[in-house]
Amino acid sequence: MRHRINNYLEKHYKILMALGILNAIAIFIISSISFDNTGISAEKFSLLPFIYHFFAFFFLSFFILSGLRQKPEIRRRFFVLLFILIIYAISDEVHQLFTPGRFATATDVIINFFGIGVGSGVYWWIRNN
Repeated sequence: MRHRINNYLEKHYKILMALGILNAIAIFIISSISFDNTGISAEKFSLLPFIYHFFAFFFLSFFILSGLRQKPEIRRRFFVLLFILIIYAISDEVHQLFTPGRFATATDVIINFFGIGVGSGVYWWIRNN
């Protein structure tokens, strides 16, 4: 099973990279949405932000790492890519500080890190087995 998944990832790395870039853009756009004029309260959806943050950064890390796996010079820099993903996760929260009706929390950053870690772990598991 993992072998088939690995072959699929090898074949479609350009699509995976495109999905990673689209995911990063979607994260930025969603972080730009102001809750001031929508009438939506973040407190109404207490579990939804946790789920969103985890899966947004899970898929971001998985798609980016899978999309770059064809390039040996980038594969060797796995931890540099993880660092860049972590910086993006932090910058997403900082971006929310400048969006009306939004705020940054340490909990969101931790969930982002957890999503990146699990997504990277799944990538690493598939790649090395």
